[in-house]
Amino acid sequence: MIKGQNVWLWVSLGMFLVPEILFSFLLSSVLFLFRINVPYLIGKLVGEQFFIDNQSYLFLALIIEILGILGLLIFNIKFNRSRFKSLLSFSLFILLAFAILIFYTVYYMRNGIGF
Repeated sequence: MIKGQNVWLWVSLGMFLVPEILFSFLLSSVLFLFRINVPYLIGKLVGEQFFIDNQSYLFLALIIEILGILGLLIFNIKFNRSRFKSLLSFSLFILLAFAILIFYTVYYMRNGIGF
């Protein structure tokens, strides 16, 4: 890998991992589907009500995480030469689809459920 590719790999990985470690959007959503309640770092850092009160920060964090996953997917498709390329690409695509689904749900439920 050349230096530019290595830098973009780490930038994309950081864009995915930092919001996921701090706020646990994807992990907490998956665990919620299986009815597992695991405390995560957001309650300790910014409070549980922070993203409900400040929805623009939630959208910003989700968009950064989606862009990080998209960057990793593009990087994997272009530069990965291993035999597990298709498996990793499929996993990243599923992760990207799930993150977009979370963003879609959060965006359209921001004003509450109304019919």
